[in-house]
Amino acid sequence: MGFGSAVDGQMGSSYLLAHGLGTPVKDAVTDVTFPSGGTYRVWVRARDWVAPGTRLTLRENPNY
Repeated sequence: MGFGSAVDGQMGSSYLLAHGLGTPVKDAVTDVTFPSGGTYRVWVRARDWVAPGTRLTLRENPNY
């Protein structure tokens, strides 16, 4: 995880937080390993925490 981020395990699942409450912080970053090739879905929860239009980036490509 990058500086300014933390894992929060509330509500039955984990959140990777990168929020400085009005002060910019570095992006929240994590690595994952999948057991095999295939199609996976990524669920991103950000409602009311970040500005609209914030993106999830995979492989450093926001359009992946």
